Amino acid sequence: MAEDHKKEIAEGTYNIEEGLAIGWSGLDEPTKSSFLQRFEAMKKQLEADKEAGSSGPRQTVFDAAPVHVDEDIEMGDTDVGTPSAAGENGGGFTAVNRA
Repeated sequence: MAEDHKKEIAEGTYNIEEGLAIGWSGLDEPTKSSFLQRFEAMKKQLEADKEAGSSGPRQTVFDAAPVHVDEDIEMGDTDVGTPSAAGENGGGFTAVNRA
């Protein structure tokens, strides 16, 4: 929206509220529902923060509830050691500088 109406917005002649309302009414129901759920969750979090007297940084709803979470995968142990900086085969850290 900002790109399409950049000139009108800069001049102050574009009705942003009307543009947002038209955009909202054009959304499909699942998208609207998703936005409304996130909005309600943010409102609840804000109210909880106010009641608790929290003045520190708060975690946003977007950070708290990711849409997709990957499972942690444990790496198996191998018998092959990683050469260290001294050339030993002890599985230690090897510093590598690449240009």
